[in-house]
Amino acid sequence: MENVNDQNASQKSSSQTEGFRMRQYSFSDLSKADIQKLVLRNVDANNQIRGTVEEILS
Repeated sequence: MENVNDQNASQKSSSQTEGFRMRQYSFSDLSKADIQKLVLRNVDANNQIRGTVEEILS
């Protein structure tokens, strides 16, 4: 998985001219660490977001 911060920076700069583009991930292609990185971007102390993301992606 590419660096999440690098991805955000490239999306932010391109969004100024092209609009925001959301990257889609396949749950089965992500490692546990990759999922953790994606979830922790939104500070989720109770793992509520993580549970929702895992539920949606599965």
